[in-house]
Amino acid sequence: MRTLKRTIEPAADGRTVRSLLRQELACSDAHISRLKRREQGILLNGVRCYVTARVQTGDELQIEIGDCRTGTSCRWRFRWTCATRTRIC
Repeated sequence: MRTLKRTIEPAADGRTVRSLLRQELACSDAHISRLKRREQGILLNGVRCYVTARVQTGDELQIEIGDCRTGTSCRWRFRWTCATRTRIC
């Protein structure tokens, strides 16, 4: 799993993790919910945190990106064409 790290700048001091994820990193509420369930999904200074936690200048926010699962080579999407399904990798 890949991770995205961001060091908190003075302009973001005092904001919540949720507001940074939503506004700065464009994460949806559904994505944030999935991240919260992962053990290493959302980390603040290397420690798992609540999305209501307030950040300070110099903190490091880290999130997992991508939904890669071991053992899967591609995702299945279905496109409806004349009532038939086609596999797209």
